[in-house]
Amino acid sequence: MKKSLLLTAGLSFMTFLTAAQVDSAKIAEVKKGTRTQADASWWGYDENDATECLQNAINSGVKKLVIPNMGKPWYLSKPVKFVGNQEIVFAKGTVIEAKKGAFKSVWLGLFWGQNAENLIVRGEGNNVLRMHINDYNNRKLYKVSEWRHGIFLSGCKNVKISNLTIKDTGGDGIAIGSHMTPSRNVLIENVTFDNNNRLGMGVVCVDGLTVRKCKFLNARQMPPCGGIDMEPNKDYEMIANVLIEDCFFKNNKFNGITLAINALSSKSKPVSLTIRNCRTLENNGSGIWIMGMKPNGDGAKGKIVIENCRLEDPLYFTNVAKEHFSVLIKNTQIIIPPRKSPSSSPRAAVKVENKGTHDKTIGGLTFDNVKITSKDSANPPLTLTFFGVANCVSPFAGTLFCNGKKVDFKPIVAASQKKLAELKSLKPTVEPDIAKLVPAKVDAPFTKTFRMPLRSAGEFLVAGVKGQKVSFSTKMWNYYKSPGYIYSVKSPSGKVVMDKTRLTHEVTNWVEHSFVAEETGIYRVHYFPGINALELRSDAPSGFLLKNGNIIFLKPAGRMYFTVPSGTEKIAFTISADPNVNVKVIDPSGKVRFEKKDIKAAELVSVNCGKTTQDQVWSIMLTHAVWVTTVNMHAPLVPIFSDNAALLLKPAK
Repeated sequence: MKKSLLLTAGLSFMTFLTAAQVDSAKIAEVKKGTRTQADASWWGYDENDATECLQNAINSGVKKLVIPNMGKPWYLSKPVKFVGNQEIVFAKGTVIEAKKGAFKSVWLGLFWGQNAENLIVRGEGNNVLRMHINDYNNRKLYKVSEWRHGIFLSGCKNVKISNLTIKDTGGDGIAIGSHMTPSRNVLIENVTFDNNNRLGMGVVCVDGLTVRKCKFLNARQMPPCGGIDMEPNKDYEMIANVLIEDCFFKNNKFNGITLAINALSSKSKPVSLTIRNCRTLENNGSGIWIMGMKPNGDGAKGKIVIENCRLEDPLYFTNVAKEHFSVLIKNTQIIIPPRKSPSSSPRAAVKVENKGTHDKTIGGLTFDNVKITSKDSANPPLTLTFFGVANCVSPFAGTLFCNGKKVDFKPIVAASQKKLAELKSLKPTVEPDIAKLVPAKVDAPFTKTFRMPLRSAGEFLVAGVKGQKVSFSTKMWNYYKSPGYIYSVKSPSGKVVMDKTRLTHEVTNWVEHSFVAEETGIYRVHYFPGINALELRSDAPSGFLLKNGNIIFLKPAGRMYFTVPSGTEKIAFTISADPNVNVKVIDPSGKVRFEKKDIKAAELVSVNCGKTTQDQVWSIMLTHAVWVTTVNMHAPLVPIFSDNAALLLKPAK
């Protein structure tokens, strides 16, 4: 069998083993248990594809496995599975690299462990786990996904990963998933995460996680593009006993640290998170963002502590309720740089916001020796904003300083209380009798809407005549690499006439869907855009049903028509946007009756109609939206939108 010698910088002469050259004698000793430490090259080394060699070495179950520096990377063409009860050591300079053209599956990346216990993975210096991020985002080469992680763990226990660099992955550097069972007692230490496609670390379900002395850099391609994102998907999952300390977060497209626990409920295990001695810098979103309960007010309880941190990015809280959480921010500096230009939107150092309608008290934050340095007078130290109705009694405690001056909470809270009282005075819309809807029959030319992509699930109503073809078209937007769905289409009598249909984000042109009506009346199309955005349109009388008067758009740029019933004296909407949108309300004659630019938090849009003597069709125009825009329609308006006045459905008289 052929042997070769190679002299590399910093290395002595080393004997290389080909894939065929296996040290059977030493392997036999491992099997007998007379050797508790082994060299992975005993199972062979193939310089073109070392996957099988490395997997066989791990499968041996040897207590300590050293992966030597072979002078070239250990190239992997498919995921290698951890078995547990094992220490895996990368010798100094050892590199693990994804083989070019491999990993066509959208899911697993270099290493994975499921229900593995007592696992140590550590490097001895200059150790890199590397994939090929640009290839995975090239649609000509790969099916694009947000996965292909460097290391994926699920249901694992007693795991330590240390002294590595994980970079250029197709998804996260390290992902801790669920599969119904939390991972427990996990330590990630002295790991550098660099240029990973989605996140440095993604955490779905864990009980006992310490992340220490790690760097999270340059996650910029696949949303949510951050350092660490802790985000359960189901209420049986958990984020418990988590400590992030002595970590550095820089140049991530969105947030340094995200805790998004809005999928949890009152049935979930309490959340516990401490962020200590961390620094964030030049992250485009925020340094730390906490998303608490669901918009309806349900959510897990818990405790969050942020202490001894230096945040050179904002600190944001969304839907964090006093009834659910104690939040302590202690001995922390928040430094907000000046805006890039005078026209740029101001950035609050601490932003607290509510999105949803419920009876919880937003806030519950305690400040202890928190100092803000603001280098731009337009950037407020603290904002409290509402995108829906909630309570706001006394959301803040302790002391907060900005440029050496104590921040007075009272006027901030008073302004929010006034706005909430106004919002609470509005009456909700009443859903019309769907069976009695008829075309509005407005003599108006069709003006094609540029785009009104939908961000949340809902119903699209379309009229059908028995025996005739009924059609509607869908268009997926490629904001995220995620599909949408038509869950079902139901006839006026409730019969399913079209089953669940997947709408791929990879097809971004209009796609027609059709069926022959078995009865005359209104058909209900139940749609879901996933985490993406979806447009629907029909040439038949049709419209979007605004459940509870609510509809959410993603980057809207167009016009929606609606019915103002006869006898109406005043119409009202509540508009909110993240971060902003321009709004116009237009009457039947084409006259602009309301106009405001740069609407952010919940803004009451109110127009006097002069007591209409007959049903009228008005429109609302949304433009220059940067991201999500939420429209809440209030009584007595009919909660149906259409992008074509001539096709708008309204209640029969």
